[in-house]
Amino acid sequence: NGTREDEESGKLQSLVPMTSFLPTHLMKHLVKKEERRKRLKGNVIYESEELKEEVCILFIDISGFTRLTEQLAKDKHGAENLSKIVNRFFKKLIAKIIEFGGDIERMAGDALISTFWTTSEGCTMEEAINRALLCAYNITRDIKLRKYKVSNKNTLTLHIGLAAGPCSIYHIGGVEDTFWRLCFSKALDDLSTAVGESDDGEIVITNQTYPFIEEHIKAKEIINSPHYLFESFIDVPNHAHLKPIHIGPEHEEWMRYFIDNHSLEAIDNNQASTEYMSGIKLASNVFVTIQCEDKSVLEKSGLSMWDDLMGHVQQSVYSYEGVIGNFLNDEKGVLLFCAFGHPKMHVNDPYRAIRCALEIAEHLSSNPYFTYGIGISTGKVFLGSCGSHDRRDFSFLGDSVNLAARLMKISIESNHSHIITDEATFSKSKVEIAFTTLDPVAVKGKEHEIPIYRVEGKKSDFEIEADLQGRSSLPTVRTNLLHHIEETFKQFIQSDYPVATFNPNETIKERGYPMISVMDGKSGSGKSHLFSNILGDIMNGEVDGFTSHNVFMLKPVDLDRKVPFSYFKQWFDSCLAIIEFMGHTSDQMEITIEMWIDLMKKYNAFTPQHKESLIAKVLDADDMEFGYVFNDIYNTTFPVPENLDKEQFARCQIQIFKRFLCTSQGYLLFAKHKGSITVDGRSYPVNRCSVILEDLQYMDDKSRELFEEIFFSTPNLVNMTTYLVCSTNKDLLEGGNLKLFERLDKEASHKFPLLPLTGVETKQLMMDEVNQKEEYDVSEVASDLISYMTRKSNGNAQIASLFTHKLLENRFIVEEDNVLKVREKMREELEDVSLPASVSALVLQRIDNLDPNAKLVIKIASIIGMKFTIERLEDVIPNDMTAARAVPNHVNTLISKGFVNIIDERSFDGKKMYAFANQITRDIAYDTLLDDQAKTVHGELACRYVDIFMLKRKTKGYTTIDAQDRPLVTAIEMTAKHFAASRA
Repeated sequence: NGTREDEESGKLQSLVPMTSFLPTHLMKHLVKKEERRKRLKGNVIYESEELKEEVCILFIDISGFTRLTEQLAKDKHGAENLSKIVNRFFKKLIAKIIEFGGDIERMAGDALISTFWTTSEGCTMEEAINRALLCAYNITRDIKLRKYKVSNKNTLTLHIGLAAGPCSIYHIGGVEDTFWRLCFSKALDDLSTAVGESDDGEIVITNQTYPFIEEHIKAKEIINSPHYLFESFIDVPNHAHLKPIHIGPEHEEWMRYFIDNHSLEAIDNNQASTEYMSGIKLASNVFVTIQCEDKSVLEKSGLSMWDDLMGHVQQSVYSYEGVIGNFLNDEKGVLLFCAFGHPKMHVNDPYRAIRCALEIAEHLSSNPYFTYGIGISTGKVFLGSCGSHDRRDFSFLGDSVNLAARLMKISIESNHSHIITDEATFSKSKVEIAFTTLDPVAVKGKEHEIPIYRVEGKKSDFEIEADLQGRSSLPTVRTNLLHHIEETFKQFIQSDYPVATFNPNETIKERGYPMISVMDGKSGSGKSHLFSNILGDIMNGEVDGFTSHNVFMLKPVDLDRKVPFSYFKQWFDSCLAIIEFMGHTSDQMEITIEMWIDLMKKYNAFTPQHKESLIAKVLDADDMEFGYVFNDIYNTTFPVPENLDKEQFARCQIQIFKRFLCTSQGYLLFAKHKGSITVDGRSYPVNRCSVILEDLQYMDDKSRELFEEIFFSTPNLVNMTTYLVCSTNKDLLEGGNLKLFERLDKEASHKFPLLPLTGVETKQLMMDEVNQKEEYDVSEVASDLISYMTRKSNGNAQIASLFTHKLLENRFIVEEDNVLKVREKMREELEDVSLPASVSALVLQRIDNLDPNAKLVIKIASIIGMKFTIERLEDVIPNDMTAARAVPNHVNTLISKGFVNIIDERSFDGKKMYAFANQITRDIAYDTLLDDQAKTVHGELACRYVDIFMLKRKTKGYTTIDAQDRPLVTAIEMTAKHFAASRA
């Protein structure tokens, strides 16, 4: 019994962090859902729904937050310090609200929305209002809450509003099994004017709420306002608490529907109750406000409209691998916040944020009643738990978040629905996105006017290519590899193997075709650059046997978004364009590169109806009834059968697309026929093609299924392919994509690993980059600069390139007598030069791809230093975390991913040592940590080192500290440094 009770207690204890992410009102509803499920003996399946109940809303607005954020932004740890202040403040507020029977619905940056429910708490509206007012009164009587002194220069004050009325609660979304809670009430609309009419520490009661309690309080009318200012109680109401609620393991599945995936990941790995759930990151922040002249329209729009909108928002945000931080209705309208850079960071997060915003804007534009404003900014933010152990949300805080909100306000006040961005977002996405530069504006919280930009839309591929012309060339250090790859192309495209001799029992290696080559390299090693040059040579006719239309690039049509069959979209488009071309000529003529580009430009302007007619030309009579499989890809309108089975639809898609590609290939009459093939009992002419599979790490499940069907599962279809090359970064692969890579790698006849640059290659790259500028003519690089760059870049071509440009722009390096060298007066500052943001993003992208426990281990290892032992990791990782149970396994994961190496050294206590593969990885992992996290670990390490040293001293008679004991001194020095910084 004892064991069973302990196990049950453990399960209940594990639910505590989960309950803190949800309002009590929601949990009580979920308990009822579980009771009903038990009665009906059904499954735990949640669907969108609407709840109705009367409520009193206590709205608390924090004044002084913007000024505080702006001042803290000047400090290195500003975002973290802001989170500490907010959490200390919210912790006290939350405790007060819970003490007086309130529920915390949502924390929204510098505001808190608290609710006092009627029916679910078994009280009348009058009782609910009295509870809320008593709570507000006690908050204002607490001088430390009413005027929360942060420093001599900063004090946070409160503006409080009280409103009551009927409330509609929508539970909406459901994409990736995640629902959001959106509350509508006229009480919130009334608060939009009421809160602004209160001075610091005052309580404003709306005119609709006052009649319920006018006999029990003293209040005065506010001049030129329908609302009332609370003065005192005539009869002090009874102190009440929320009704108790029993949450057990049977409710866990229900609760998981309302918690974002990142928070669930932290909860599942016992990190949610610790500071390790939080961190500092570069993020692109998106604020969207949805407003309407008649605010009642927002509520009257109904469950289905908001559910549809939330579904679109979720699809868009998740497909660009961002996170939704908030979706709420406050006193100003409906507010959405999402961010990109978390849970996974990408080099082009600003671009992803804009693309997502464009899709949301397009959907909002379809509703004639709505106006919207969108603001986007990019900068460092605190992300993590905001609130207390009783009630918290996963939040984003920082100057950049505030700026996005200000830009959103500028957008909505312009009376036009626009997307407005800051300078950082603009500069990192201007190649792919069209902007209009607006006049600089003064923004609350900023000392000077800031430049802003209006998003006009995504540029076409041809505009992007034109913008990139001449910007960079392939580093000469990679040209030998380029020529080697092109030679393998030539060798196999000209081979004349028989078409019909296919033995399914043979491996690809035994059969000899298609030839498979694999190119594997870290992010930034130059894979994409190489392929751009290879395709450029093909387009220019410099690779014998290849033309622009019998080489197919399999890569996502939108690298930044996972959508079904995205890898085949360009192939489909090419086939439809060829069909259009063949419809206008009877000649079997060669298409020149100029004709091909012109053809694709025209194709991009085709309507869905035009594409539908082209698809109809390809599909035979039997396949026409399945034309609906193209509807999701091309917005075509082929009729869809009623009650279509999802599994049947999925199987049908693969087979129809396979036959579509076979038929379309037959239209390539200008390519050299080498016989015919039979697929699914149908005969097709063969036009040999070669396929380049790039960025395998982004491949969606549907594309992979079709790829495997074509190249592995349909024997005769393999004959269409002469050459197949796969390019990827193996470190970023997972699941089915990793298995596919391993199969291709096993069957590969050629492998082209992109190894780190040597010192000589780094020197050549630096000269190439510098000499692109007309004023430079460098023929040599100083040896100390080569050593510095090799160490800083760790042989990564992209990092070396970006770093070279940063040093050049900031005048750390100069040319003297054709030699590139460090400026003498900048030499001391050279080591402190920070990495370019895009370089940090490259490394963080790899770190974010680790499982949660390995990610935690690498961060804690970065605190210990460049070198560490498993034993020291076990000393400092909290025992209640999942990561603590198998530290050696997580270190082995880091070794396999190239983050860490075993080194031939022993620690001062004789333990095996490990080291980061390079300084960059260690520094970037460390920079994501909060200062408090590092301080805690340094302190624990110092204590542990002292224990070890004292034991040695006792057993071996130590009297002094020698070189082997240096870790002790280092740990104590670092601890002193962190505590000193904290006191400051």
